[in-house]
Amino acid sequence: METNVYLQQQQLSDLLQINSFIHKGVGFYWGKEGVIHAFTQFPETAPSGKPILVLFKKHPPSEALEECVKQMPQIESDLNEDENMSVSQFLCVFFQSGECKAFLKNYNQIVECLVKAIPIEEQLQSLPIKTILQNKKVVLVGLGALGFRVCKDLACAGVGQFSLFDFDRLNQSSISYHLNGWKDFGRFKTSTAKEMILMSNPAARVNTFEVDILANPDILEEECRHADFISCTTASHLSRVQVNAIALSLRKTTVFARVLRQHAGGEVFRFRADKSNAPCFACVLCTGRFFQESDEDLLSSITQNHSLSDAGFQFEFTPISSFVTRGIIANLVNNEEIYNVEPSHDYAFWANKESQNFQNLWNLIYPNDDTSPQTLRWLGLNLAKFQGCPVCGAS
Repeated sequence: METNVYLQQQQLSDLLQINSFIHKGVGFYWGKEGVIHAFTQFPETAPSGKPILVLFKKHPPSEALEECVKQMPQIESDLNEDENMSVSQFLCVFFQSGECKAFLKNYNQIVECLVKAIPIEEQLQSLPIKTILQNKKVVLVGLGALGFRVCKDLACAGVGQFSLFDFDRLNQSSISYHLNGWKDFGRFKTSTAKEMILMSNPAARVNTFEVDILANPDILEEECRHADFISCTTASHLSRVQVNAIALSLRKTTVFARVLRQHAGGEVFRFRADKSNAPCFACVLCTGRFFQESDEDLLSSITQNHSLSDAGFQFEFTPISSFVTRGIIANLVNNEEIYNVEPSHDYAFWANKESQNFQNLWNLIYPNDDTSPQTLRWLGLNLAKFQGCPVCGAS
């Protein structure tokens, strides 16, 4: 099987500027698949392959690059002497004026590999929307099952700057809903989200904050001050109210979203900073609930207990996260005449199953319709500012 070595295009350019004759790096090897990812230095986000030593060696311009394979025995001998042990696997990348040859020492074999450059910078700039999004900053508060999905979609879309807030760790109660697996058990959700972002966009700038925003609102406010958008997907109303106060003070457009248990659906509210009379999240709370959560919903949400009714619950996040991400991207590029489509309502409810829980909302939208609420659809409202709101209205 042919072995392919993948290098980032920028690394190849950087190698030509290195004055040293030989440079040690690292690679990650998937032997059964014939793939090696090689790096000039240990990456911030490491792939999952087997780590191996990589040597980057300048080849004299006067010698043909094809002849460099003859140097492999001497390189192995020098390497074993330096490491004071037998190095059974290593990769040597010979480079000369932008051209490369790579050879893998795999136990008793020396195998020539095919070097392929990954033009990450060109890829990021291949679409106008990615060029725009690369300079946008999004603050995400809450990186649970919903928030992590929104974060992943934004990273894939090309958003280049992130500030991540969540002091929680991946635990047994959430691992089945989260996109992360057991390999990340016990880790901060912010750390795993940062790794995911950098895997999708290595040029992204990511800051993580494992803090309680109720105890440290000043940290959140400082990050939001320079943000283009705020996303809040926490389960706590207290933290939502805190985010709402900061968004209102700084006049930052913010989306609040959550998924309801028992497959009931989810809700999304957007605070429009560009409208002086736009309702804030506290206005929604003051106006009243548009749906009724059962005691079972609330108990399940508090205790994090799993039951048969929760089976398949992870699928409920997809329509909510897609709706939220689409709205965020539409807002970020609103002035660029690209992707200029966004959700038309400030408050939206995803009706996932036949239930009387959202009968109030259905009656508001369709006052003359006596039928039962329809499911698997978005129900939306444009709300007025609540004059008695203690946050943004007249007291």
